[in-house]
Amino acid sequence: MLLELLSGRRVVDRTKVDTQQILVDWAIPYLRDKRRLFRIMDTKLEGRYPQKGAYTVATLALKCLSTEAKFRPKMAEVLATLEQLVNPKMTHFII
Repeated sequence: MLLELLSGRRVVDRTKVDTQQILVDWAIPYLRDKRRLFRIMDTKLEGRYPQKGAYTVATLALKCLSTEAKFRPKMAEVLATLEQLVNPKMTHFII
């Protein structure tokens, strides 16, 4: 879901070219590279978003997409990270 929010795209979009139809497959290479992250961002945002926040959400999304469950964050960590973005004065994380 985080990836859908970042990109503004659906999980599967048959109107895209073969390599771009599956959102996760298309986005993972960009999620791993901070300098290329802007390529997956929703174009409707027109570049008006905090880059640090976008990178934080992208990193979190990448962790959530891990094929091994033990490497995926717990929902408490996801929530705490997102809350930190909304309210930067919150300095504690519930993990």
